[in-house]
Amino acid sequence: MRINLLAFLLLIFSAAWLGSCSLFDKDEPIPAYIHIDSISLNTDFQAQGTAKHKITDAWVYIDDQLIGAFELPVTLPVLFEGTHEIKVRAGVKMNGIAATRVIYPFYNFYISNINLVAAQVTTVQPNVGYFSGTIFEELEAFESAGHIFIDTSATDTTLQIIQNPPDTNVFEGFKSGASFLDSTHLVFQMRSPVYPLQADGQAKFIELHYKTNNAFTVGYIFDNINYTVVGVNASPGKWNKIYINLTDQVLTSGNYQIYIAAIKTPDLQNTFLYLDNFKFIRY
Repeated sequence: MRINLLAFLLLIFSAAWLGSCSLFDKDEPIPAYIHIDSISLNTDFQAQGTAKHKITDAWVYIDDQLIGAFELPVTLPVLFEGTHEIKVRAGVKMNGIAATRVIYPFYNFYISNINLVAAQVTTVQPNVGYFSGTIFEELEAFESAGHIFIDTSATDTTLQIIQNPPDTNVFEGFKSGASFLDSTHLVFQMRSPVYPLQADGQAKFIELHYKTNNAFTVGYIFDNINYTVVGVNASPGKWNKIYINLTDQVLTSGNYQIYIAAIKTPDLQNTFLYLDNFKFIRY
């Protein structure tokens, strides 16, 4: 009886071992690769403003299946072969925060058919534009003689217009906006015209290019009260761009204004805030 039991156990062990070997012997699938270096933006400058952007991520779909969101540039493996439809949505850091990466709701899909081959890299060069339903409530590129912004009662300085040449701090075109604070000018604040907005849950965003050695804030004014939406950190060495979400801020239909403000940092003798390509867009 003991011999029969031992033989039975050996038989079970052998079968299990052979089964496991057959699992390891199976060929692993070989992925194809998709490379995306960057996403470009196309605009009608007169109607939609600058095409300069800060698209940081690609949201990739294959045959309408979400593969994932990827920081650019990226080379991603996919278990697809042959011809497939690829869709790419442009992603940004909402309110300039790395932890809030979202699809920018105003940029449309890039759609193309690509041929995927195992172990080979296929490069995709997505380009996007604004959806046709986007409403450009305000565009300010500071290229005209004046600008839309109005000094508030809190400010002790004003927005200046710099021009290239001679000022090489201009971001795009020939002009940019600029504010300077020093020992006798400590506060800068300006507001936009009035915008009648509906509390309809439709997307509403500010786009803004900036370069500054002093933190500043962007918010809105409603019923003569200032509400801060985002604090923007210093970016002294280069121009940056921020996408500011106002969608959830408009809880009551009415008249709104957007403000930009800065208070001089005590340990800085002189501060600068350069601005360009202000957009207020919505659905």
